[in-house]
Amino acid sequence: MEYHRSPEFPNIVERGNPYGKNLSYCTVFINFKVEQLPDVDEAGNKYEFYRVELKPGQYTHDGVVNAIIRARYPQDEMEAITNNYLAELDIEGLVAAVKSARTITALKTAVVGTFEKRDINIVAAYNTMQEWRNMAKDVAVNIFDSGDKSLSNLINN
Repeated sequence: MEYHRSPEFPNIVERGNPYGKNLSYCTVFINFKVEQLPDVDEAGNKYEFYRVELKPGQYTHDGVVNAIIRARYPQDEMEAITNNYLAELDIEGLVAAVKSARTITALKTAVVGTFEKRDINIVAAYNTMQEWRNMAKDVAVNIFDSGDKSLSNLINN
């Protein structure tokens, strides 16, 4: 994933260079999280944004989602964040608290107490990862909202 700046608002999808002699196979760039700079920088740029590259075979909704997620969270990092989050769950404590609660108020207190014991950094890392995943899905939906499930129409025009 690269961070870019531009004087013009970028297209969400940009066609890159073709692979070899087959012009239907080319690099495709997905630009997302576009922000307008508060001031024009010294190079004349007004916008900053992230960019990921799609290779042939990734020109689908799932390809876009995966490219954006993997650009920020490689597989091993996602597994570590998820496993740390799951390891922090005190399921046995929660079940015991639910079983021993005699009133709704006691049940709420027990459930909240169980979750308050969690490591705030682990929960924050997990929530941040989930926000990035949801953003990646939103980007893909915006690209494919015409109902076309492939980028081939955009690439070949």
